Amino acid sequence: LNKKLKINLLGGLSTNVLVGNRVFLVSGKSKSYAGETQGIRTVNYSGNLGFGFDYDLGKNFLFILEPQLKYYLNNINENVLLESRPYSVGMFTGIRYMF
Repeated sequence: LNKKLKINLLGGLSTNVLVGNRVFLVSGKSKSYAGETQGIRTVNYSGNLGFGFDYDLGKNFLFILEPQLKYYLNNINENVLLESRPYSVGMFTGIRYMF
């Protein structure tokens, strides 16, 4: 848009891997093991879409603001009778240093 603010289109695919298939029940200060998840795929794929806003702070530093949407492309359940394709919306911020 100008010399200080740049807009980027973000997109791509992610592979999500289930690690440590354990379920815990947390109540107050106590934590107890409840078992393992059943019927959840160990590998899932999602599509990502968002915008990146970069604001030049000078001397190779940028402030970044990135709102993103992530949507699962495959059913996360192994059971075909129960279809679940969750999505999430996130806002990522930070300071980037350009070499």
